[in-house]
Amino acid sequence: MVIGAANQWLEDYRRPERNGGVPTEAELAVRAMGTSALPILLEWFRYELPLGRRTLLKLATWRVSGKTLDEGKILYGRSLIVGEKARRAERADLGFVILNTNAVSAIPELEVLMKNNHKPDRSLRAIYALGEIGGPAIPALTNALADPGTKQRLKIALN
Repeated sequence: MVIGAANQWLEDYRRPERNGGVPTEAELAVRAMGTSALPILLEWFRYELPLGRRTLLKLATWRVSGKTLDEGKILYGRSLIVGEKARRAERADLGFVILNTNAVSAIPELEVLMKNNHKPDRSLRAIYALGEIGGPAIPALTNALADPGTKQRLKIALN
């Protein structure tokens, strides 16, 4: 029940600046869950798009003139290809936006996810979540940035 509610709250979440600076019901609900939401968010973060779906995405992708395939692409049927689990994993980042520094206890787990070079989706989501946590996560981000073995160093630097 809590998992379904959290998923719905994150789906309904709109950043306060889009709502005239007023926290939405979804934001207040996630804040009320507090750190008890972290295990759910981290579980959702662990989802990695299966190879077959990743391949299908590449087949459904066309280049945009003047850009590389990663810079600009038009995807047909992306929503159907990636599926609900991938969308839920992407929404989990909003939980870290809402919890901000209250999610500090998730830093060790996020650091492990970020350093996993074999799971690029997880790694990227962890980088974004660490960025949303802010100041307390800076040591984890700078350590990964300084490590030449980290494949997502550019994403960390841009975060």
